[in-house]
Amino acid sequence: MGTNYYWTKGTKCEHCGAEKEAIRLHIGKSSAGWCFALRVYPKGVEIGPETTLSISGLRDWFGLFDEYPEGEIVNEHDEIISVAHMAQIITCRYNGQTWERRIFAATQEPWTPETEARFHAQNFSERGPNFLLRSRIGDNCTGHGEGTWDLFDREFS
Repeated sequence: MGTNYYWTKGTKCEHCGAEKEAIRLHIGKSSAGWCFALRVYPKGVEIGPETTLSISGLRDWFGLFDEYPEGEIVNEHDEIISVAHMAQIITCRYNGQTWERRIFAATQEPWTPETEARFHAQNFSERGPNFLLRSRIGDNCTGHGEGTWDLFDREFS
């Protein structure tokens, strides 16, 4: 369970100026205890008529927010989120439990290297910063950010 975030921007017909369907890009998902799952579009994504932008990491997202201030960040409940708050959601993540407590809470077994290895294998995870779980690079996760976020180049929910 978590919360998905999107960047939206209305568009107008270049010929008549009528409102067209809004662009809605998935920014990513915040799940308690995990690094933020940041959606990237390294092959490019259309953000306007004849405008395609490659988004390969967090800097690219914030470049998009700066370049298109008319766009809005919303969560899955359509609540508007400020750029500053989105930055905090992605970069200021922390889990207050130690690894030993976290593994015990999830498995009800005392912490050992073997217990932790089993836990990570079941969750497709590894240790991340600030006692957060980090997605293992593989089928879904394509990389780790410099901070408390992981990169995903395909759609997820």
